[in-house]
Amino acid sequence: MKTRYEREWARWETWASSHGYSPLPAETAHVAEYAMGLLALGAAPSGVGMVLSSIRWRHRVANADPPPDNDRIPATSSAPSEGEPITRADAAALIEATSLRRSYRVGMGVRRERQSRTNKRAVIDSVIIGLVWETLATAVEIASLEWTNVDLAGRSVLYAERGGWSPVSEGLAHRLTLLAEFRNSTTSVVGLSPASVRRRVREAAEYGDLGSGWSLRRLRTGAVRAIAARGASMADVTRAGVSPPGTAGSEATGVGEGLAAHLDDSPVPQPD
Repeated sequence: MKTRYEREWARWETWASSHGYSPLPAETAHVAEYAMGLLALGAAPSGVGMVLSSIRWRHRVANADPPPDNDRIPATSSAPSEGEPITRADAAALIEATSLRRSYRVGMGVRRERQSRTNKRAVIDSVIIGLVWETLATAVEIASLEWTNVDLAGRSVLYAERGGWSPVSEGLAHRLTLLAEFRNSTTSVVGLSPASVRRRVREAAEYGDLGSGWSLRRLRTGAVRAIAARGASMADVTRAGVSPPGTAGSEATGVGEGLAAHLDDSPVPQPD
């Protein structure tokens, strides 16, 4: 039976060969492109760290120089099939739309909802968008997130599959606090299915007259590109998800400068 390193190496080898790249010795830029693609597709940072370790392991076995562990992530990449990555400005407009709109489509009609219900919905939507942008969360991770895995004081969230804490910005921590007050003692953070989480992003764009084609995948891809533009390395990103409770924002253990800048520049508004 193959080990985890062997399985991850086989996947890298197949990908590299299919792109006309040399799997061994590997070029730093190609490994970075591969890692960025995995992150954009929703892979956990800790999982990408395992992938990078497997590539370095195979190089050492072959007595070849392994790629360094602080490779810079390319600031550009090919657009996914769903369209260009969503920019920070787009993400900010998306969050603003969740807060400004007071009427919601219901079937073929439009219903103006009670202010309290509208506020709750806006907070839930902005939390969903924030988790995608700041922690590269998938719809499954967001839907399964429970309050026992949210450290409001330490500004971090725990995704079970990643086995570590991901830091969040002050703005998103504030929205999570509001959501906790709205939802009182319920176990689930958002109380939605993965399909509902995906749908809420599309609907938020429609409410804000931002057009169609908005998706979690494009948000994640845009977030990875934004992290890269901040000069982040793959080590910055793969260390995200291992911060212990009690550490906050850019001060969180293991958060590199590029990733810290990404959190500081989050589209989720800071609390007043």
